[in-house]
Amino acid sequence: MKAIGDRTATQAFKLLRLEEAWSKTRFYVRAVEDLLAYLDEERRRLIELRYFDGFPIWRVAQELGIDESTFHRYHTAILTLLANRLGL
Repeated sequence: MKAIGDRTATQAFKLLRLEEAWSKTRFYVRAVEDLLAYLDEERRRLIELRYFDGFPIWRVAQELGIDESTFHRYHTAILTLLANRLGL
């Protein structure tokens, strides 16, 4: 029986850590995908503009035709849904 060398063991541990990191990332990606599928069009657009397009709050509100207080109310509700989906 041949012993595993230090280099092989190091590479194996790196692969295990990478697999674990990917598993966590996949969990978060699925949570966001589930959330986006659940949201109505206006709230989904809010998330897309704010987080995917990087618009500032005032611009998102302007694009959606809502005031900033409504943005914050929607945003808080959406983040609460995401936290629940993540089990937080």
